[in-house]
Amino acid sequence: MRKITTIRLDDADRAAIAVIRQRYGVVSDSDAMRLALRLVAESKRVDIRQDAGKVGEADHNGRNEPA
Repeated sequence: MRKITTIRLDDADRAAIAVIRQRYGVVSDSDAMRLALRLVAESKRVDIRQDAGKVGEADHNGRNEPA
């Protein structure tokens, strides 16, 4: 069952959706977001850091933590 969900998107989010639509040939923004969610959910874990300028060390769980 699908439910309506409201999210707030900025210009960078909308640009990313446009790229996904063009690259994968999906018809709607909703389809692009569902595709992105499912691709990330099925992919191997990728460490993403908010502090891209800092060098981190992997902790005992393999996650990058700020130095």
